[in-house]
Formats: sequence, C-alpha cells, structure tokens
Amino acid sequence: DTYTWNQHLRTVAGFRLREEKVESETYLDGRFQNVTRSIFGNAEIKITEDWVANLGVSWEDDDYTDDFTAPRVAINRHLGNNQVLRLIYSEAVRSPNIFEIEGQQLYRLRNVEYSALWQALASSDPNYAPLLEDSLTVPQVEKFSPELSHEKIRSHEISYFALLMDGALQLDVKVFRD
Repeated sequence: DTYTWNQHLRTVAGFRLREEKVESETYLDGRFQNVTRSIFGNAEIKITEDWVANLGVSWEDDDYTDDFTAPRVAINRHLGNNQVLRLIYSEAVRSPNIFEIEGQQLYRLRNVEYSALWQALASSDPNYAPLLEDSLTVPQVEKFSPELSHEKIRSHEISYFALLMDGALQLDVKVFRD
C-alpha cells in the first residue's frame, strides 16, 4: 500500500505470506514445510527541497528460525535536478535454506539384484537376511543443523547518483561496507 499524506510525507507498507512445501523420496526425510510471514513499512520525509529522509523497517518470522527486525535509514541530499548524494545504514539477514536446516538424504533403490556371494552370506547369517529385500533405503550423511539461525548483515553506504545527457546515462557510484 502506498499513500501520499501530504507534500512532505509519503509511506509504503505491505505484508507477505509464503509457504514452502517439499515432498520427496530422496530429500528432507520425505517432507518439509515452512511458512514465512513478513511485514514492512517505509516513510519518505521531505525535510526541505534538498533534503529527504527515508525510514524503513521490516519484520520476518518463519517456522524454523527466530524472527528478526531489519531497519533502514537513508538521508538524501539533492545536489540539483538530476543529482543525489545518499548516506544509508541498513540491516538485513540471510536465512538458512531448507537444506541447511534439514539436509538429510535417503536413496531408495528398487529392483535390487544381489550377487551370489551376498545371497550366500545372507542365507548363512540371519542378521543379513532382512537386507535381501527387493528395495533398499540407503541414508546419505549430509551436514545440516536444525539449530541454525540468521546471518545478520549491517551495511553502511555513501553514494552519488546522477542522470546525465538528459537521462540517457545513469551514474551510480557507491562506497560501502557490509
């Protein structure tokens, strides 16, 4: 939702609901489901003709990791009709993906044919007899961690933006630290 309150204040806000579902014989122990909820908002405040501030925040939560809030603050100094100097601070996160959280794999082998040696071993030792089935499930060990959390990213930026040659060329120069 975007709304212009007056000539000095404009806001945008919204929400998102996302569901991830996986069904697989091989990955994620057969099933995986994760629901992510997020809300965001930003206010653009025109302080003077030449100075504009942007204040924003987003909040996100999902079924597997902790919720987080990510702020963003920007001060823009208009140097002319087509030039802006920007100072920006923001925070963000990188959430673990489903394989980092639940990365187990199982391989199901069907129509398995056993060698005569394996059949002889299984028939002589009752512990091996259950392995002579028509299909096998073989676990594949993968590194995963259900305790993973978000990686927090802090970003500081100074940038210069200009439209040149009647807007035919855009120049965007940034110095940043993440």
